[in-house]
Amino acid sequence: MTTVHQDALFTVTLPDEPGMVHGIKSTDPWVIQCDGCGHILTKGDREPLVIFLGRIIFNPRVYQDDPRRMCADCWRNEGWEHTPHSGWQKT
Repeated sequence: MTTVHQDALFTVTLPDEPGMVHGIKSTDPWVIQCDGCGHILTKGDREPLVIFLGRIIFNPRVYQDDPRRMCADCWRNEGWEHTPHSGWQKT
């Protein structure tokens, strides 16, 4: 199970892991961070779980103009909605 650390006072953005895409903060253990709220997700050496199931994602609809990696709540706060059929759509 992916661990979600939800500390409202956590405002420090960790540096990206060298050689990895934006948002991956460590590979030992795997750690990703939301650019919106700063929440951190980690799950030992289970990289696919933390990246794919952790739902701190790039928004493919706006990635070229907005390369942030954010959790679903932060994308919703930015005015986006996700549906299984259409993916992320601006509301």
